[in-house]
Amino acid sequence: MPTGQRINPNDYNKEELENLYKNSTLREVGKQLNLSHPVVSRLFDNLGIKRRTKSEATRITNAKRKYFHGEKNLNWKGGRPHHHGYIRVYEPDHPRANPQKGNPYVYEHILIWEQAHGKLLPKGWIVHHLNGQRDDNRPENLVAFTNAKHSRLSHRFVDILQERIRKLEKDLNMREAINNKEDKE
Repeated sequence: MPTGQRINPNDYNKEELENLYKNSTLREVGKQLNLSHPVVSRLFDNLGIKRRTKSEATRITNAKRKYFHGEKNLNWKGGRPHHHGYIRVYEPDHPRANPQKGNPYVYEHILIWEQAHGKLLPKGWIVHHLNGQRDDNRPENLVAFTNAKHSRLSHRFVDILQERIRKLEKDLNMREAINNKEDKE
Protein backbone atom coordinates (compact mmCIF):
# COMPACT_ATOMS: atom_id res chain seq x y z
CA MET A 1 0.00 0.00 0.00
CA PRO A 2 1.47 3.38 -0.91
CA THR A 3 2.49 5.63 1.98
CA GLY A 4 -0.25 7.98 3.14
CA GLN A 5 -3.06 6.02 1.45
CA ARG A 6 -6.23 6.23 3.52
CA ILE A 7 -8.31 3.27 4.50
CA ASN A 8 -11.91 3.17 5.61
CA PRO A 9 -12.39 1.04 8.73
CA ASN A 10 -15.98 0.42 7.66
CA ASP A 11 -14.64 -1.59 4.70
CA TYR A 12 -13.40 -4.27 7.13
CA ASN A 13 -15.30 -6.72 9.35
CA LYS A 14 -14.06 -6.53 12.94
CA GLU A 15 -14.86 -10.20 13.76
CA GLU A 16 -13.08 -11.46 10.63
CA LEU A 17 -9.99 -9.38 11.49
CA GLU A 18 -10.03 -10.67 15.08
CA ASN A 19 -10.23 -14.28 13.82
CA LEU A 20 -7.44 -13.60 11.34
CA TYR A 21 -5.32 -12.11 14.15
CA LYS A 22 -5.84 -15.05 16.58
CA ASN A 23 -3.00 -17.13 15.14
CA SER A 24 -1.17 -14.49 13.14
CA THR A 25 1.04 -11.50 13.71
CA LEU A 26 0.12 -7.98 12.59
CA ARG A 27 2.59 -8.29 9.73
CA GLU A 28 0.97 -11.54 8.58
CA VAL A 29 -2.48 -9.92 8.70
CA GLY A 30 -1.06 -7.03 6.69
CA LYS A 31 0.30 -9.38 4.03
CA GLN A 32 -3.08 -11.10 3.71
CA LEU A 33 -4.87 -7.76 3.37
CA ASN A 34 -2.12 -6.20 1.23
CA LEU A 35 -1.59 -3.51 3.89
CA SER A 36 1.54 -2.37 5.66
CA HIS A 37 2.18 -3.14 9.34
CA PRO A 38 1.57 0.48 10.52
CA VAL A 39 -1.68 0.69 8.51
CA VAL A 40 -2.93 -2.55 10.10
CA SER A 41 -2.05 -1.12 13.54
CA ARG A 42 -4.10 2.03 12.84
CA LEU A 43 -6.97 -0.07 11.45
CA PHE A 44 -7.02 -2.20 14.62
CA ASP A 45 -6.99 0.95 16.77
CA ASN A 46 -9.86 2.47 14.76
CA LEU A 47 -11.93 -0.72 15.07
CA GLY A 48 -11.12 -1.15 18.78
CA ILE A 49 -9.28 -4.45 18.28
CA LYS A 50 -6.90 -5.02 21.18
CA ARG A 51 -3.35 -5.59 19.99
CA ARG A 52 -0.96 -7.97 21.73
CA THR A 53 1.76 -6.82 24.06
CA LYS A 54 5.30 -7.11 22.76
CA SER A 55 5.96 -10.20 24.90
CA GLU A 56 2.78 -11.90 23.63
CA ALA A 57 3.73 -11.12 20.04
CA THR A 58 7.25 -12.47 20.59
CA ARG A 59 5.84 -15.68 22.07
CA ILE A 60 3.61 -16.24 19.02
CA THR A 61 6.40 -15.42 16.59
CA ASN A 62 8.83 -17.77 18.33
CA ALA A 63 6.25 -20.56 18.45
CA LYS A 64 5.94 -20.36 14.67
CA ARG A 65 9.68 -20.49 14.10
CA LYS A 66 11.34 -23.85 13.79
CA TYR A 67 14.35 -23.95 16.08
CA PHE A 68 16.42 -27.02 15.39
CA HIS A 69 18.71 -28.41 18.05
CA GLY A 70 21.60 -30.77 17.61
CA GLU A 71 22.40 -32.26 14.23
CA LYS A 72 19.36 -30.64 12.57
CA ASN A 73 20.70 -27.14 13.29
CA LEU A 74 22.54 -25.52 10.38
CA ASN A 75 25.28 -24.37 12.77
CA TRP A 76 25.94 -27.90 14.09
CA LYS A 77 29.67 -28.49 14.56
CA GLY A 78 29.69 -31.89 16.19
CA GLY A 79 28.17 -31.07 19.56
CA ARG A 80 31.25 -29.84 21.45
CA PRO A 81 30.72 -26.12 22.10
CA HIS A 82 32.92 -24.44 24.69
CA HIS A 83 31.51 -22.50 27.62
CA HIS A 84 34.02 -20.59 29.77
CA GLY A 85 36.71 -23.05 28.70
CA TYR A 86 34.65 -26.16 29.45
CA ILE A 87 33.52 -28.49 26.65
CA ARG A 88 29.79 -29.15 26.48
CA VAL A 89 28.21 -32.16 24.76
CA TYR A 90 24.71 -32.37 23.29
CA GLU A 91 22.94 -34.82 25.62
CA PRO A 92 19.27 -33.73 25.89
CA ASP A 93 18.24 -36.92 27.76
CA HIS A 94 20.85 -36.56 30.54
CA PRO A 95 19.45 -35.61 33.99
CA ARG A 96 21.68 -32.50 34.11
CA ALA A 97 20.46 -31.25 30.71
CA ASN A 98 17.43 -28.99 30.60
CA PRO A 99 16.11 -28.85 27.01
CA GLN A 100 12.83 -27.24 28.15
CA LYS A 101 14.83 -24.18 29.19
CA GLY A 102 16.97 -24.24 26.07
CA ASN A 103 19.94 -26.12 27.49
CA PRO A 104 20.26 -29.65 26.03
CA TYR A 105 24.01 -29.74 26.84
CA VAL A 106 26.03 -31.34 29.64
CA TYR A 107 29.65 -30.60 30.52
CA GLU A 108 31.93 -33.26 29.05
CA HIS A 109 34.03 -33.61 32.21
CA ILE A 110 30.91 -34.61 34.15
CA LEU A 111 29.99 -37.23 31.53
CA ILE A 112 33.51 -38.67 31.55
CA TRP A 113 33.66 -38.79 35.35
CA GLU A 114 30.26 -40.54 35.43
CA GLN A 115 31.37 -43.03 32.77
CA ALA A 116 34.63 -43.79 34.60
CA HIS A 117 32.82 -44.34 37.92
CA GLY A 118 29.72 -46.05 36.53
CA LYS A 119 27.27 -43.74 38.29
CA LEU A 120 25.76 -40.27 38.05
CA LEU A 121 27.56 -37.42 39.78
CA PRO A 122 25.72 -36.95 43.09
CA LYS A 123 23.74 -33.77 43.56
CA GLY A 124 25.86 -31.10 45.25
CA TRP A 125 29.16 -32.47 43.91
CA ILE A 126 31.68 -30.78 41.59
CA VAL A 127 34.12 -32.39 39.15
CA HIS A 128 37.50 -30.66 39.43
CA HIS A 129 40.32 -30.70 36.84
CA LEU A 130 43.52 -31.58 38.71
CA ASN A 131 45.80 -29.73 36.28
CA GLY A 132 43.45 -26.74 36.03
CA GLN A 133 42.95 -27.12 32.28
CA ARG A 134 39.20 -27.07 31.74
CA ASP A 135 39.34 -28.85 28.39
CA ASP A 136 41.60 -31.70 29.61
CA ASN A 137 38.92 -34.27 30.34
CA ARG A 138 41.05 -37.39 30.76
CA PRO A 139 39.60 -39.53 33.56
CA GLU A 140 42.91 -39.41 35.48
CA ASN A 141 42.70 -35.59 35.49
CA LEU A 142 39.21 -35.50 37.03
CA VAL A 143 38.27 -35.74 40.71
CA ALA A 144 34.87 -35.13 42.33
CA PHE A 145 34.30 -33.22 45.56
CA THR A 146 31.27 -32.07 47.48
CA ASN A 147 30.62 -28.35 47.08
CA ALA A 148 31.62 -27.86 50.72
CA LYS A 149 34.94 -29.69 50.39
CA HIS A 150 35.74 -27.92 47.13
CA SER A 151 35.11 -24.57 48.84
CA ARG A 152 37.37 -25.48 51.78
CA LEU A 153 40.37 -26.17 49.53
CA SER A 154 42.75 -23.27 49.60
CA HIS A 155 42.80 -21.82 46.10
CA ARG A 156 46.47 -20.91 46.51
CA PHE A 157 47.27 -24.53 47.39
CA VAL A 158 45.24 -25.75 44.40
CA ASP A 159 47.09 -23.30 42.11
CA ILE A 160 50.45 -24.62 43.32
CA LEU A 161 49.36 -28.24 42.75
CA GLN A 162 47.98 -27.47 39.29
CA GLU A 163 51.20 -25.74 38.25
CA ARG A 164 53.23 -28.71 39.54
CA ILE A 165 51.02 -31.19 37.65
CA ARG A 166 51.40 -29.18 34.41
CA LYS A 167 55.21 -29.12 34.84
CA LEU A 168 55.34 -32.87 35.49
CA GLU A 169 53.12 -33.59 32.47
CA LYS A 170 55.36 -31.40 30.30
CA ASP A 171 58.48 -33.24 31.55
CA LEU A 172 56.81 -36.60 30.94
CA ASN A 173 55.84 -35.63 27.39
CA MET A 174 59.40 -34.46 26.70
CA ARG A 175 60.86 -37.76 28.02
CA GLU A 176 58.40 -39.75 25.88
CA ALA A 177 59.43 -37.74 22.81
CA ILE A 178 63.14 -38.42 23.55
CA ASN A 179 62.45 -42.15 24.04
CA ASN A 180 60.46 -42.30 20.79
CA LYS A 181 63.33 -40.55 18.97
CA GLU A 182 65.89 -43.01 20.41
CA ASP A 183 63.68 -45.98 19.44
CA LYS A 184 63.60 -44.81 15.82
CA GLU A 185 67.41 -44.58 15.65
